[in-house]
Amino acid sequence: MYTLKDRVLIGWISGALGLLTRNVYSYFAKLIGLAKFYIWQLSADLFMDQKYIKSFWGNTVGFLADIVFGGLLGIVFIYFLKYTNSKNIVIKGWWYGIAAWLFLFGMMLHNLPQMQTAPKEALGNFSAFIGHSIYGISMGIYVKILMKKNNLLNEGRS
Repeated sequence: MYTLKDRVLIGWISGALGLLTRNVYSYFAKLIGLAKFYIWQLSADLFMDQKYIKSFWGNTVGFLADIVFGGLLGIVFIYFLKYTNSKNIVIKGWWYGIAAWLFLFGMMLHNLPQMQTAPKEALGNFSAFIGHSIYGISMGIYVKILMKKNNLLNEGRS
């Protein structure tokens, strides 16, 4: 049986899967009116003009950028766990998702001069909070599953 001992891969896979889970929420949030955009369209806004964001290629570029960024955040999270411990991974994941909402989504994204799709209304920002919570919790669950499956939860401070 193959074991995955590479923390970078576990972090990236968990972060990317967490983002996919959050994107499912984003799809339904827009469908029922909790959000005026899909969350990956904010990532597309980093790369292209407003008129292309909702196009096929805009959604594709935004989705890819979102997954890559989620994976990068997952790598940072897995090393955060290494230097703290592997207790309460899901709660730490939730905290991590909320921190991403506050610092990356709230402070950074809303202050970039080219960003035009970042929500300014309360409901859109609250929906993003829920989405980032879902990201953090699901990433924590995926990390826990992969670390347990690969016997990394019992390695000292890991």
